[in-house]
Amino acid sequence: MSDIQALARSWAAAWQGNDSAAFAALFTADAIYRDDQAGRVSRGHEELSEFHRHFAAALSNVEFEFVSAFQSGRSACLEWISTGMHTGSFHGRPPTGRRFRVPGVTVLTLAPQGLISACTDYYDGLLLRKQLGG
Repeated sequence: MSDIQALARSWAAAWQGNDSAAFAALFTADAIYRDDQAGRVSRGHEELSEFHRHFAAALSNVEFEFVSAFQSGRSACLEWISTGMHTGSFHGRPPTGRRFRVPGVTVLTLAPQGLISACTDYYDGLLLRKQLGG
């Protein structure tokens, strides 16, 4: 298994679980995570944990299917399809119990020790809102 495949598996496991500290542990202490569709930038472990807690409380049965994953030096890209269910408050929207299936891409910058130092997610936020009933 290549390093990028291991990273993709760790990434998916962190999003699928409720352990926000384990999620934050994938990142350097000063990492920056951009989710432009949600209008959020998180910096450092505390904000990353908060970001993860929000999603873990709002979405359940989250799964990732990786379409492709590649790495070149310190840059990496994960192309994925995410599925799950809206079971908690999500960006102020009450739970609908509806399922979602959204394609996306995560662009990563890796630190020398293999942790993530920067991350940006790209996905269709309008599609996600429509599927969740918003």
